[in-house]
Amino acid sequence: MNSEDFKEVENSSGRSKWILFLIGAIVLVVLLVGAYFIFQGFPKSSNSTLSGKMIAKFSGEYGIEGNFLINPNMEKAYVQLRTREYPYTEVIVDDCKVCDKVDKITKLRFSEEGNSWIAVGIKSGEEYIIFNDKLYGPYSKVDYEFTEPLISKDGKNFAYSVITEDSIYVYLNGEEYAVHDKREDPYPHVGGLTFSPDGSRLAYEVTFPNKKESFAVIDGKEQDTVFSISFITFSPDSKHIAYFEEKQFSGRNSYVVFDGQKQKSYSKIEDNLLDNLGNPIFFSPDSSKLVYIGVDMDQNLEETSYLVINGEETRSFERISLIEFSSNNKIAYVAQTSPAELDIVEEGGTWRSTQVGNTKESLYVENELIDEVEVMSLFGITEFVFDESGKKYGYVVAPNRQENYAVINGKKGPIYTYISNIKFSRDGTRYAYYAMKDNEVYIIIDGEEHKAYYPTRPFVFSRDSNHIAYWAGTFNSNDIEQGKIGQSYVVLDGNSKESYDDLFPLITEAYGMGHPLYTQNLKFTDDNKYLKYNARIGNELWLMVEPIK
Repeated sequence: MNSEDFKEVENSSGRSKWILFLIGAIVLVVLLVGAYFIFQGFPKSSNSTLSGKMIAKFSGEYGIEGNFLINPNMEKAYVQLRTREYPYTEVIVDDCKVCDKVDKITKLRFSEEGNSWIAVGIKSGEEYIIFNDKLYGPYSKVDYEFTEPLISKDGKNFAYSVITEDSIYVYLNGEEYAVHDKREDPYPHVGGLTFSPDGSRLAYEVTFPNKKESFAVIDGKEQDTVFSISFITFSPDSKHIAYFEEKQFSGRNSYVVFDGQKQKSYSKIEDNLLDNLGNPIFFSPDSSKLVYIGVDMDQNLEETSYLVINGEETRSFERISLIEFSSNNKIAYVAQTSPAELDIVEEGGTWRSTQVGNTKESLYVENELIDEVEVMSLFGITEFVFDESGKKYGYVVAPNRQENYAVINGKKGPIYTYISNIKFSRDGTRYAYYAMKDNEVYIIIDGEEHKAYYPTRPFVFSRDSNHIAYWAGTFNSNDIEQGKIGQSYVVLDGNSKESYDDLFPLITEAYGMGHPLYTQNLKFTDDNKYLKYNARIGNELWLMVEPIK
């Protein structure tokens, strides 16, 4: 923490009257300076060690203009203005040297590591790409409706597509992307721009709606033409790639392509169960396992699901509803092991089957049965998480609409109406999760109940596992739903120091599709000495730094 970056928050209360009388002139100066700082938004604090700096400010009334886009490093933010001119949301970038060359900036995104940013600039009917304060273009139209401009995880590479009268062209790092032995020109529709995790590879989907044809472009090479392409996914080590393909005929017409090889065909490949990046194709952390769900349907519309691991099917299940990997590549999954009653219903002229009555769901870890619960249809084991070692785990069971309970390391917890976000500390000795009952939100820490009200915003453990921090507030979830702005405060190890204006729904993500809705605005420093967080004071956004005692 740099002393030049953060201004100390001082409390001048408790001055004795005889001191004020003797040094009245000095006190007058102090009061004027203090009033200036309060006007600028410094929090009033009895703790002289709390410090902060303003990083963004609204020019008008909060709640009407928009929200803040916050860099993942939490030290930079921009104001995003809501406008009636869909799909534009204007972003005010006040530290950009080239931004005065355009009239409006929209679709700003930071890289995941926070070291780069990209946006679309608009001027006189032409559009530009702005990447790290450098202007590219002009173009007739930058596509940000079907596939938004993209930055690699390390922030070194960027890609986007440009729409012309007769085609769509993909650009990589400001240059038109070369497609080797290109057989189809022009491209009428491009989607699903995807970088590999190391940023060295690029893939995307090309679709011809009139011909009902699609193909993938991987590393600059067009793949086979089929009816439909979707969910292009790279492995964590960037060496492998998988995606869905579908042929246009009835029966077993869906399959996964893995490194160019077609896998077994099914009636469909399940796409409702997604990983944390929004993909229904799962890779283990070491990239050694490829997992997805193949589904076959009989003539009575009854489905049988298979967990497919590296091309091999597990035994059949009625349904598979959850897949999770540990950091050391153990796999857990939840499967429906007894059939529920089926009811055939019509929706929009289409007949489909839906489940009614009770059924059984089973939790497996490394194919070993851990738990089996009887639940109402459409309910069951809704969440599962490993600790960092892969030896401990917790999960949430929802037997029906009114009841949820957590199981931590085999021990069942109390009943709530809703439970989410189970998380273990880094060393696995502590845990926490959000719970709701009677319209109030609580955080359960090591089995103890504490009042909160932010079930969508993550809490955080320190790296040494000794500390936990979370946001709490002065009103309940009904107030949030009604859009009321109240007071919120950070709770660190059970104690809170300052009250701030409510952050909800002010902070928004700036990563793009597939990432959490809200930025993680609570972070412990790596040395476990400070807690950093973003706080709103009036129309200003601040980065606060709180020392840990």
